[in-house]
Amino acid sequence: MMRNQYVLWPDMVLFYGAMPKEIARHHHPVIQLIIGTEKPFLKKAPDGSWQSCRSLLVAPNVTHECDAAEQKIFSLSIDPESELGAFLIQNDLADRDQLQFTETALDYFDFERVEELIRSEAYHELYHYCLAFFQPDGVPPVHAEKEERIETVKHYIKEHLDQRITSSTLCELVFLSESRLLHLFKQEMGLPIRNYILWVRLTKALEMILAGESLTRAAHDAGFFDSSHMSRTFVRQLGINPAEIVKNSKFIQVSVLEQA
Repeated sequence: MMRNQYVLWPDMVLFYGAMPKEIARHHHPVIQLIIGTEKPFLKKAPDGSWQSCRSLLVAPNVTHECDAAEQKIFSLSIDPESELGAFLIQNDLADRDQLQFTETALDYFDFERVEELIRSEAYHELYHYCLAFFQPDGVPPVHAEKEERIETVKHYIKEHLDQRITSSTLCELVFLSESRLLHLFKQEMGLPIRNYILWVRLTKALEMILAGESLTRAAHDAGFFDSSHMSRTFVRQLGINPAEIVKNSKFIQVSVLEQA
């Protein structure tokens, strides 16, 4: 039996597995797609009643509540400031804060294939498979050649996570104006620098936690104020408390990817 999977790309997080309990009323800063892979799940309507649905796309910071306890779900959390996130806000979520896809649209997903891609660690292919669901006629461009100045910035960020990282420091590092650096970074990476720094902090902490380090040590080395700050950020960005990862580490597999 496949363990619950978390796959983390810089602009998107995939959870694939079974939730142990219903998802309480909450909101988060990401765009979220939830699909019941084998059967519909329940979502709470504005009047308080529960409605059955197979999928739900939710805009950032929109309060929602779902019950998919003990059933397998496919859940994507997408950075709204990424290229894909901006596309969804301008198109699918342009005039609404929630959307249910038709069964015809959901026929795109072959979850046996998704599981095979996860098992074989074909994460690049899995990323583009997810992307193509939203943009079948043209996905955002992939930059094959690495921009040396952006690589320098990324390396600096990773080596100085336990410090305060400012845009002025990064600009001095690569001799670029702030506006030029911010533009070039988003063009190359698909998301803003501040979002990338947060992603690196989260993944650094996650790797340390999975390696057996304490939450306090992981929070410090990854640049969070303390373990409480780290825990709040985990819940807000990933939908999971790091203490739950520690508690259920043998049931969860986490894969972190630097690039799509």
